[in-house]
Amino acid sequence: MKELLNRQWEYVFIMASCIHFSGVAFYAMFASGELQPWAEPPPEYCEDAPPQKQEAIMETTALNEV
Repeated sequence: MKELLNRQWEYVFIMASCIHFSGVAFYAMFASGELQPWAEPPPEYCEDAPPQKQEAIMETTALNEV
């Protein structure tokens, strides 16, 4: 009886790993490292912003990097 239960769990884990690895393969085939237009930084990140704004941008960026 115990061997039958172990076999059933083995099938569950094999199916789960097949689903996982097929997702990884799909991602590897279709993923792209190109920067999308919606991910462009806003214009206020430019370097000719007023000094107060630059400090605020640097603080915000530093907090997001943690």
